[in-house]
Order: sequence, then C-alpha cells, then structure tokens
Amino acid sequence: MPRDDGREAIIIIARRAPTAGRRRSLQKLRSAFVPDNPESTKTSRRAGNGAFSFSIVFCASLFLTGCWKGISHETLATALSVNGYVTYGSKRNTDRNILHPGARLNAGCSVQVAPGAEADFILLPGVLLRTLENSDLIIEGLKLTKDGDETGGGMLAHAASVRLKKGKTTLSYEQPEDTPGSLAVVTDHVTVNATLSSLFCIETDPSHTRVTCVRGQIDALDVTGKWSVINAGWAQNWNAKSPESILTRADSGGQSEIDKALQVEQHLHALEPPNAFPTK
Repeated sequence: MPRDDGREAIIIIARRAPTAGRRRSLQKLRSAFVPDNPESTKTSRRAGNGAFSFSIVFCASLFLTGCWKGISHETLATALSVNGYVTYGSKRNTDRNILHPGARLNAGCSVQVAPGAEADFILLPGVLLRTLENSDLIIEGLKLTKDGDETGGGMLAHAASVRLKKGKTTLSYEQPEDTPGSLAVVTDHVTVNATLSSLFCIETDPSHTRVTCVRGQIDALDVTGKWSVINAGWAQNWNAKSPESILTRADSGGQSEIDKALQVEQHLHALEPPNAFPTK
C-alpha cells in the first residue's frame, strides 16, 4: 500500500472526534502529511465517508446478531405408558415394532392401537397425548427451539403436529408464559390448532370428526377453509356429507367425556418426566 494512504487513514481517524483544543494542532498535522492538492482532499473525504458507512454497517451487523432467535431441533416423542398391543413404524420402513414404554419416535412414525389397548406419549415439554383403542395416527412434526445447542437450555418456541387417521385421542397442551408454540391435529375433515393452554379430545373416522374442548380454547379449520373457535365445554362435529360444523354444548354424554379427559390429563402429568427433553 502506498505510504500516502496510511497517512490519510491517520487523518481520517483524527477527524472523526476532534476536540476544540486540538483543532489547531490537527490543522498543522494535516498540512504536514497531506500535500495541498484538491484531488487529495476529495480522496480523503471519500475515504472518510467510506469509513463512516462501514462503521454503520458493522454496528448494524452486531445489533442484528444480538437478536438471537435460538437453535431449532427436531425432537423425539417418548412413550410414557403402553397398555395392550400397540405397534409403531417409520415411513422409511414397512416393518412394525411393538411399542414399549420409553420408546422414542421421530417425526414420520405411525402408531396403531389394537382393540382394548391405549398408549400415552409426551410429544414436547407440556404436550401430552393419549391415544385409545382402534386408533391410527402419524407423528408429523416435532420442533423445539432452544436458547443454545445444549439440551438443557431454555425453550424459546415449540411446535408439534399429528395426523389422526382414525380413532380417538386426548391431548393436553400447556403453553409456557412468553413462549410461542402450537399443537396441530389433522383429520380428513378438519385441522385443530392449539396455541393457548388447553385440553381437548378428537374422535374421527372416514365419515365424521368430533372435537370436544375441555379446557381453554382451540381453533379449527375445516376442508372448506372456514375457521371456528371452540371454547371449553363445547363440542363441534363435521361429517363427510356436510362440511359445515355443528357446535353444541356438552350434553350428559359430553360431560362424562369431559370428566374422563380431566382424569386422563392428571394421569399424563404424573407420568411426564422432569428431565431435559431429548433431541435428535
């Protein structure tokens, strides 16, 4: 690099923050290092502007880097308890495996529950599921965003999605304070989404889907694209002949379902492990 460029850099730095007592010395310093040349003055100004622009970009990059959004992980669902004959398999393998407590399932695994059987799962921290007999479901997505790469770091966001092809499930969803998240359950007739703490049941087969909200509030999007909100104590039905839903307050049969769901949730919380959640 030519020697004059180095001298120019010294002058630029001095110009950035001059004090009143050093102005005269600064002028002498400039006259000593820089020849009285208009082109040289223009070059110095351009260099000063470039240095100033660079400082702005550099500070902005530091600021944006400080807006930390965490690291996303694909997580594993864990079987908490199994009663009866329950099998699972991955989408890459047609073989079925017998489900045992402690088994960990990744996204894409399907679970089939035989008559008289049931299984309990933790999908994500605070996201619990019980699937009942004659059920067939697929764990479609499990995402956890953490503050750092360590499994014990703080949770910043989470999202879980399940496809219920047939059968019945009870789902308990706890939304941590100031932590965005969602739990989605997809059937042939509707997609149910929980973004607030809630407890709900879904029963479906090729001809209908029934959703009962026990606690909190859930949203539903049917195949026609219509949104609806189901509050605690209400049930909503969709059938294949009429996509329009029917919203009803829980009757005597529905109240029995609500009471049972509350018992299931209590049992699920007793099984929920307190340790750090496993990630892939």
